[in-house]
Amino acid sequence: MSFALEASAWIELARPHVLPVALLLARFVPSAFLTPMLGGQVAPAPARLALCLAFALHAHLGGDVWADPALGADLMSAVAAAARELFAGTAIAVIASLPFDAARMGGRFLDTFRGANAEASLPATGSREAATGDFLHQLLTALVFAGPLYRVLATSLITSVQAAPLGLSAPFDTQPLLELVLLRAGAALATGLAIGAPAAAVSMLVDLALGVLARVAPSMALKELGAPAKLLAGGAAILFALGTISGRLLTEISQAAATVDRASQALGGAL
Repeated sequence: MSFALEASAWIELARPHVLPVALLLARFVPSAFLTPMLGGQVAPAPARLALCLAFALHAHLGGDVWADPALGADLMSAVAAAARELFAGTAIAVIASLPFDAARMGGRFLDTFRGANAEASLPATGSREAATGDFLHQLLTALVFAGPLYRVLATSLITSVQAAPLGLSAPFDTQPLLELVLLRAGAALATGLAIGAPAAAVSMLVDLALGVLARVAPSMALKELGAPAKLLAGGAAILFALGTISGRLLTEISQAAATVDRASQALGGAL
C-alpha cells in the first residue's frame, strides 16, 4: 500500500512536467535528425533521442521553459500544440542544416565539372555520394566543432524555445518561417554554385586549350587527354581554393545561426 501511495505521489509530482517536456522534444527532434549539431544521420537514433531528452529537461528545469498557460488540458489541444512545435522545430532544423547541404552540393558540382562523379571515383563502394561533397561536409563539420561556431549555432537551436511560450493553441502565421527557409535555401544553392565555379572554370579552360591544340595540330590524339587533364587541374583548383571554400561555408554557418534567431523572433511574433 505504501508503495502504491509513493508511486501515486511521484506521478502527481511529474504530471505538470510531462507536457512541457513532450513539446520541447517535438521542437528538438528535427534538429537531431537533420543537423550534425545534435547528432545528424551519423549518431544512432537512441543516442539522438537521449540527447534531445537531455536538452528538453535542461530547457524545462534549468531554463524554466513551460507550456503556454492558455493551452487546454484536452488531448486535441495537446496534439495541436505538438504539431506546431514540430513544424517550428523542422523549419529551424532545415535552416541550420542548409550550410552542410551547401557543402555537399558544392562538392558534387566540383566532381561533376571535373568529371569525377560518384560512379567514376568510387566504383567499388557502391556509394552514390560525390567524393568531394562528402569531404567538404566532413571538413565543415570538423571546423564547426573545433571552433566557436558550434556554440553559436547550438545555442541558437536550444534557446529558440525561449522565443515564445510552448504549445500556442491559437493559429499562427507560417509565412515568416517559410520565407526564412526559402531565403537560406537560395543562399545555400548560391554557395554550392560558387564552390563549383573554380572547377567549372578549369574545365572550360582545359576544353578550350585542347580545342586550340586540336586545331593547331590535328594529327595529335588529344581526345584521350581531356578527362585526365580535367581531373588533375580540377583537383589542383580545389586544393588552391580550399581556404576560400572553407571561409565561405563558415560564413554560411554564421548566417544560419542569425537566421535561426530571426526564425525564433518570427515565432515569438505569432503570439
